[in-house]
Amino acid sequence: MFRYLSLKNYKSLVNIRVDFTKTRDIPRKLIMIYGENGIGKTNLASSFLTLRDTLETKYAIEEADKILASFPKTISNEDKEEIYNQIMRYRTLENIIKNAKTINSSGNMRLEFGFRLKGYAGVYLLETNETEVVHEKLEYVYKKNKAVFFDISPENIILNNNVFPDVEYRQSFKKMLEEYWGKHTLLALLLFDAREKAKGYIEKRIARNLDIFMDFLYSTSIETRESRRENRSVLYVGGNRLLRNIEEGSVAINDEVEIIKTENMLNEFFTSLYSDIKQVYYEREKENNQIRYKLFFRKLIFGELRDIEYSKESTGTVKLIELLPYFIQGLNKGVVVIDEMDSGIHDLMIEAVLESLYPYITGQMIITTHNTQFLESSLAKDSVYIFHVDAEANKELIPIRDFELRMHPNLNLRKRYLSGLYGGIPNTMEVDFSEMTSHNVKGDEK
Repeated sequence: MFRYLSLKNYKSLVNIRVDFTKTRDIPRKLIMIYGENGIGKTNLASSFLTLRDTLETKYAIEEADKILASFPKTISNEDKEEIYNQIMRYRTLENIIKNAKTINSSGNMRLEFGFRLKGYAGVYLLETNETEVVHEKLEYVYKKNKAVFFDISPENIILNNNVFPDVEYRQSFKKMLEEYWGKHTLLALLLFDAREKAKGYIEKRIARNLDIFMDFLYSTSIETRESRRENRSVLYVGGNRLLRNIEEGSVAINDEVEIIKTENMLNEFFTSLYSDIKQVYYEREKENNQIRYKLFFRKLIFGELRDIEYSKESTGTVKLIELLPYFIQGLNKGVVVIDEMDSGIHDLMIEAVLESLYPYITGQMIITTHNTQFLESSLAKDSVYIFHVDAEANKELIPIRDFELRMHPNLNLRKRYLSGLYGGIPNTMEVDFSEMTSHNVKGDEK
């Protein structure tokens, strides 16, 4: 899980550090981030997406090249280049940096992630200039001792011999770093190599804790406005592949058990939340060795049961369908980052969901929200963080514990927050809409 996050020259977060731990440096399992619109909540959530995107750069290029090679020879080079650029729009490191680095910033972009895995703390650092990586470093534990796993800059490549114990592999991988590092991170090259080699090849040639760290980053699930807009949400599904396409899709006939398990889960979830939903089921169609499935709701409407396709459901219900796989991740030791989790869902309903979910979270959930109902709920008050901005627009993300030295059970945090005691609320003035009426708006008259 993540212990802390430090960002420099990242989007609107020019210089910020936030501690996600409670006592004894143990990461909190729930972090709820509040703040006014435009303060940087989405950008903070997106920093995890940026980290995740950097893992895929080398593999993405190879995949794009294979796609282009499969096209008919009749397609012109100009069309191929346009297709390639569209595929790689958010997948090359240069484009990732361009999308993430603070506008007009002169210094490097620096992302630092503190984490705790298997009871031990570590730090991953990634620093870039305008186009490529200039420093990458991982500190973690090797045989219960703190160690630098790797430390790479344009001047030097340091690989820990204990972490890369296979001499032949270490030498070949170092050559790959000398050729490609900068345009790709070490982690991206290692992930690409793992996919290209036979299963288990890399795992046998690197230290177990490096493999654990790679799995941790790759299995982090992220849902943000940016990822939704570009249709590239990151969801790690583990053993249940159906969770990636929970609304509709196809599976092999031998995997019908996945449909049944997911159907049962959806039934439990939605019939508990909605009084009018009596059943949730998948309509199935078997063809050859595949089962096509589509999600339906059986609802009581004006005294009659009616079957409603999921796509015709309300915005809030569809949002809950999309969020459920992320909730399952949090229950199964996964790390989940969700931006605007409550968007489109009734305050009381999402409060009930999160209160029911909280005791069973075994991983970590980091969410941004405007829902002040959570402040009056049974959720741990230590989970609340608030963006604070001073007169010069310097930003801090502060745990509410820093405002309240003694968190009395009867303290009304919601009332105190909305009164502005903790900051993080809009400082608005009355808008004079009379100035916007038609007779005051100049334009062409017909």
